[in-house]
Amino acid sequence: MQKLVRVTTVVLIWGIFAAFSVKAWNVYQADIAYETSQDYVDNGDYLEALKLADRAIELNPYEPNYYRGRARINTISLSVATQEYIPDLKKLILEDLKHSYALNPNNLVTIRNLIPLYYFLATKDIAVKEDSGNVDLAYLSPTLEFFKMAKARFVTDAGVYVLVARYEKRLGQENELTKTLEHIRKLRPDLLDWYQL
Repeated sequence: MQKLVRVTTVVLIWGIFAAFSVKAWNVYQADIAYETSQDYVDNGDYLEALKLADRAIELNPYEPNYYRGRARINTISLSVATQEYIPDLKKLILEDLKHSYALNPNNLVTIRNLIPLYYFLATKDIAVKEDSGNVDLAYLSPTLEFFKMAKARFVTDAGVYVLVARYEKRLGQENELTKTLEHIRKLRPDLLDWYQL
């Protein structure tokens, strides 16, 4: 009986170790795939970057950074996509941004990293920097909702407010920008001059 208990214990421990090892290996492989995907983006190979980002998500679907990374790849791809593919790309980008946030809604870094991608989602042409006429009205509302949520969640973080103000200005959102600037003035008035807001 004691031998059976020992054998069962060893098998159980080995099974747990094997399961943990497979999971750890998948996370490691996912990280490699993701990092490599970002290298491909930097080299302009968006299709290969997208394949690797998909692979990273397949191996570890619980990492918000992978979804943000894939959204980044698709956002950059907007600059080279033909007009007929842009609506589909934007839908994919929004899904990934929402999923990234949902996986870690309390993480300031995740939220700060999503803010610029939401801005690009709300533009017609990502190459145009500051033109209030360069707004994609179909995606303006989810973008402004995300900005509003970020400001409400991190009401004492001047950095979030400065980041959002920059994009509210570019999107021509004067009413929201005025409120954001007033809040920055209360938190850190020196930042208004520092960032030329």
